[in-house]
Amino acid sequence: MRIVVCLWCFLYGMNVFAQQLKDGRGFDSCFKNEKDIEFQGSVNGVLFCVLEGKDLILDFQGSRAQLNFVPDPEEVYDTGSYEYSGATTSGKTMVRYKTYSLANQFSVILNNREFTASAIDGGCDLVLGPVDYYYQAEKEAEYLVLFFRSELKLSDGNSDIMVKKNSTLTFAINR
Repeated sequence: MRIVVCLWCFLYGMNVFAQQLKDGRGFDSCFKNEKDIEFQGSVNGVLFCVLEGKDLILDFQGSRAQLNFVPDPEEVYDTGSYEYSGATTSGKTMVRYKTYSLANQFSVILNNREFTASAIDGGCDLVLGPVDYYYQAEKEAEYLVLFFRSELKLSDGNSDIMVKKNSTLTFAINR
């Protein structure tokens, strides 16, 4: 009986984990060949979250954002990662979206605690399943839209924060 329960728990856990990831298609950013960069911009949108059983709304209304290239000294799958970061309107909470090779990662930094969901691993060929991402460039800026089509669980190792379905962020990075 114990073996059956353990096997069920293992398979259930693998299924839940697999639902959180999908094949990466790459990141079609106009900045993808830029190295040693730091571009400025803004972030707009809203994240509907649940933390410790309580609803939490994180709003971004033209808040300061930036895009940095972070070199990978070992250059395993790529020469480095691209890190988008921005603050809520109040400035009390930060978000970070990171791409490396074909994989991505999303973090919320709240009350000096970093909650993260990541597909950056040994293969670097999967992305976070619940997050759809779109790039649209124009002459002066590039827009990165992150749309959460289903819930995404972020963890700090001790507790979780859930980003709810239909949350959306748009990074507008000046070229």
